[in-house]
Amino acid sequence: MGEEVIVERIEGLKTLINERFDLNSTEHGELKKRADTTNGRVKRLEIWRAGLFGAWCVISVFLTAIVIPLAMNYLQTKQNVKQQVEEVMSKYEVINE
Repeated sequence: MGEEVIVERIEGLKTLINERFDLNSTEHGELKKRADTTNGRVKRLEIWRAGLFGAWCVISVFLTAIVIPLAMNYLQTKQNVKQQVEEVMSKYEVINE
């Protein structure tokens, strides 16, 4: 009688373990689907981020190509104005002497 109880309990544990494995397999499949979906979303965000970074780089190059000549032109104009002011002031000094 004791052996039948032990065998019955072992069979019950075996059934319980098999049910848990089946449940685990089902849950694992669902988790994998969710992970694949999330990974796809993350990948798309990474691609979007890389695109924005590339666009920022291109815009920076173009802005630099525009700003440097403008700054050089501004400095040259400032130098020219300074020279013109000095010429006018030197003529003014000659007249006042």
